[in-house]
Amino acid sequence: MVDVYLPLPYTPKAINKEPCVLFKLGSTSLSLELGQEFELTSTVNICKNIYFTVMVIGFDNGIVLVQVSGDIFEQAKKSFFSSHSQEDYRPLSEQEYYSLYPEELKLIPGRVIVY
Repeated sequence: MVDVYLPLPYTPKAINKEPCVLFKLGSTSLSLELGQEFELTSTVNICKNIYFTVMVIGFDNGIVLVQVSGDIFEQAKKSFFSSHSQEDYRPLSEQEYYSLYPEELKLIPGRVIVY
C-alpha cells in the first residue's frame, strides 16, 4: 500500500519547517504512473468511504501526490486548518508552488491555484 497525499498551496511561515503542506487522502495498492487518474476511497474523516477521482501529479519519498476536484480540496483544506493555525501558514505564490510540484504544471497547464 502507498499513501496518497494532496499538496495544499500553503507553506509554514517558520523557516525551519518543510516547505510542503501535504494532506493525506488515503492509500492505494494500485501501480500508478504520472498523469494517471484513478478512483480513491478516502480513509480520512473529511470524506470517509467516499469514492472520488484523483490525478497523479508526482511521487515523493514513497508517497503519491495527487490533485482533486473542488469539493474534496475545500474539505481537505478545512480539515487541515481545523488542526493547524492558519496564522502559521502563508499561501504559496504560483512560482513557489510549481517549483515544488513541477510535474503538475506539465500535466494540468493553465490550472488556477485556489487558496
